[in-house]
Amino acid sequence: MNRRILIIFPDEWLSHSPTILNLVRILETSFNVNVLALDDGIFSNSDLRDDRFMFIRINKTLSQTLLRRARPIYALVKALLLVLRLNQLIKSRSIDEVIAVDSVGLWAAQTVFRQCHFLSLEVKRDLFFSMSDVSRIQSIVIQTRERLNALIERSMPNVFFIQNSPAVDRVDISKNLKQRFSGKLVYLGNVIPNHGIYQILDAINGDTTGQLTLTLKGVIYKNSVKTAILSRYSRLIDQGKVVLDETYTDQANIVNYLTQFSIGFCFYDFNLISKNDFNYLSSPSGKLFNYYAAGVPVIGTDVLGLSSVHEFNTGILIKELSVGYILAAIKRIINNYEELSRNCIRAARHFDFGEAAASYKEFLQSCGTG
Repeated sequence: MNRRILIIFPDEWLSHSPTILNLVRILETSFNVNVLALDDGIFSNSDLRDDRFMFIRINKTLSQTLLRRARPIYALVKALLLVLRLNQLIKSRSIDEVIAVDSVGLWAAQTVFRQCHFLSLEVKRDLFFSMSDVSRIQSIVIQTRERLNALIERSMPNVFFIQNSPAVDRVDISKNLKQRFSGKLVYLGNVIPNHGIYQILDAINGDTTGQLTLTLKGVIYKNSVKTAILSRYSRLIDQGKVVLDETYTDQANIVNYLTQFSIGFCFYDFNLISKNDFNYLSSPSGKLFNYYAAGVPVIGTDVLGLSSVHEFNTGILIKELSVGYILAAIKRIINNYEELSRNCIRAARHFDFGEAAASYKEFLQSCGTG
C-alpha cells in the first residue's frame, strides 16, 4: 500500500496554486496524496472535486468584510482551524509524511506532528514562523537561494529549489513557438491594482495603432476594482479592446489557453507595495513561467524575482510602470518577436516543474525506508 502524504495549504486559493497542484500530480504516482486547504468561496476551489482535496469552509462575507481587513486575526483564525482539523484527521487515517506550506501551515503542522517538510511560497518571518522550530523541518522546497537565505539564517539539509512553474515534461511545447505578433495581450492572475492593472489598461487606451487588445484573465475578488474597470474603461470593453475573463481554467489547460496571446504582463506597482517587501521583490511569479511555456514574451517589472527575463532574453523588464514605458516595450518586443518566443520555450524547458521535482519525490520516498 502506498504511503500517505498530507499537504497543508493555509490559504484560500488552492485552485490557483500551480506549485501545489503540480506537486500533487507528480507525487500521486507513488503516494496517496491529500491536501488540506481553506475555502471562502471566492476562488474556484469547487472545481477541485475529488477526495484528494479537503477544505475548511470560511464564510465568504466574514472573509471579505472582517478577516481580510484584520490579517493578523485572520491568520490566527486559519491556524486554529487547521490545528482543529488536523487533530480530527489523525484520528481517522494514518499520515506518513506532512508537507506544510508557508508559516501558518508550518506552525499548524508542528503543533500536531513531531516533524514535517516545509514548502515556502511566500517569504514571511512573521509570528507563526518565529514560533516554529526550524530544527524539526525535514526538508525545504523554495524557489531560489536568495529567498532561502532571507527566510532561514542557518544552514539546512535537504533543500530543493523548485520554481512555481508548469510541468512540461509530458508535452511538446515546441509547437507553442510564435513567429508573428498578433496584438493580443494578456494579464494572468489576481486582478488587483498592486499588479499594475490600471497602467496596462491605460496603455491599451493610449495605443494609437488600433492593433492591441487586452484580456484580464483571473479572479477579480474586490468589487471596487471591478466597478472601477467597468466604469473607467467601458469604451474599451464595448469595443472589444478589453476583455474580462473570470472563468476558471485549471493548471492542466492554462498553458494551452495562453498560446492564443502574443505578450503577457507581470507587474508590481511599488506605489502601492513597499519597496522593502522582499517577498514581492524576489518572487518568481507563477504567471511568468506559464507565459514561457506558451511561447509568450513578457513585459515585467525590473525586480530580482523576474531576473530570468534578462537571463533567458524572454522579454522586457521596465523600471517605471507608465504608459510610455509599456508601449515602448511592446514595440521592442514586436521588432524581435520570433527570437523572444523561442527563448521563452527554452526557459520553460529549463524550469520544467516535473524535472525539478523529481529529486524531491525521490527524497520523500527515501524517508520511508530509513
